[in-house]
Amino acid sequence: MAALRDDLNVSRALKRLHELCHRLEAAKTDELAQAAARTFRSSAAMLGLLQRPAHQAVRELRGKHAEPDADQLSPERIETMLRQRQEARDQRDFARADALRTMLDQNGVLIEDTPEGARWHRAGDLQG
Repeated sequence: MAALRDDLNVSRALKRLHELCHRLEAAKTDELAQAAARTFRSSAAMLGLLQRPAHQAVRELRGKHAEPDADQLSPERIETMLRQRQEARDQRDFARADALRTMLDQNGVLIEDTPEGARWHRAGDLQG
């Protein structure tokens, strides 16, 4: 934030993203890795980065953004995957839970775990 308040010091902000990436890579526990990933994603989002899956961004750069994304998961499928993820977590099958989260993330679905349960939104959607 300080870098952005400093007259939009983009080079300093990108340096900070690089530091956050190293923090993520060096995380010793899943909890630290998840916290570092959340910080990295939210910081990148402030710069308008990582707002959509790479395949979608490439398609838009090539001028094909008018085509519907046939690979996009339906809300029903997302909810099913979130239920499966919660079941895996309840059974302490964290590898499966992480795999489901990764699949959702790769499809542009961001998950926020809250005390009330998981909430989701698509990357790039405005949140209220």
